[in-house]
Amino acid sequence: MSADLAANGAFVTAQDLATYQLRENQLVTGTYRGYTVTCATAPHGGPTLIEILNILEGYDLGAMEHNSPDYIYLVAMAMKAAFADRNPKMADPEFEDVPLTWMMSKERAAEWRAHIDAGQPIEVSFDATAGTPHTTHVSVVDSAGNCVALTHSLGASSGVITPGLGFMYNNSMINFHPFSGHRNSIAPGKGRTTGMAPTIVSKDGEPVLVLGSPGATRIITSNLQVILNVLDFGMSISDAVAAPRFDCQVDDIRCQARIPEYVCAEVRKKHPIRRIPQSHGGLALVHAITIDPQTGALAGGADTGADGMALLV
Repeated sequence: MSADLAANGAFVTAQDLATYQLRENQLVTGTYRGYTVTCATAPHGGPTLIEILNILEGYDLGAMEHNSPDYIYLVAMAMKAAFADRNPKMADPEFEDVPLTWMMSKERAAEWRAHIDAGQPIEVSFDATAGTPHTTHVSVVDSAGNCVALTHSLGASSGVITPGLGFMYNNSMINFHPFSGHRNSIAPGKGRTTGMAPTIVSKDGEPVLVLGSPGATRIITSNLQVILNVLDFGMSISDAVAAPRFDCQVDDIRCQARIPEYVCAEVRKKHPIRRIPQSHGGLALVHAITIDPQTGALAGGADTGADGMALLV
């Protein structure tokens, strides 16, 4: 590897490879309506997912019509609020002081609810990191009840393969901020921010939902909606994954084309919204498994927007 990289003018050296140490980062944990939500910690998407859930916990979502104008607006504003905290503050906690306790606190969520209820605009600093299509997720539950939610990303994918090795190097440096002076600016040995948010939801210590997705920072908002669909609306996992979704992070709300224009017209009275060309896909591609707490029966759902399927083997 080092010989091939050196021959092609790369900056990675044999010493870099020899001294690399795998991090065994702790997870982040939050609560939502009596459920425990466990997810990937900073600099990844878990803290932001938990912050959105904290904000929404103060609303009776189940009493609202699913994907109605009021529902879309409220959930989108909770998304945007959490990204207003995330974008300027998220970074590798081994290099920067990331205020995770504050971001994931119920007190911070209450402040955002007051802000949203007052109809005040939410200003979000631009996140210069790019979305990329080269992430993979797998959710697994085995016959012994072991659960795994695993997300792996190549970033933008370098297209480089060392002859004889057969795997492609990632290009995740694209997820650093491109300018110096930012918390997420590049530095030797530093981890870059991502939206990856493999998640396990538990009740009374037992897992009930295992999920994750590829899709850059849209992973966070897509995982969120599947969790809400299951916990607040009682959907089966196949219906929860198949339901139309939307995303709001920096500026306008973006929704799949299956959300009708007449719904968007009502949302637009409060906040800009636009429909993306895709009816399926175009956001993140959620793959999820539910575990029935009474029977232990498994059910799976795979997003129809691209490759992927639910299998019982």
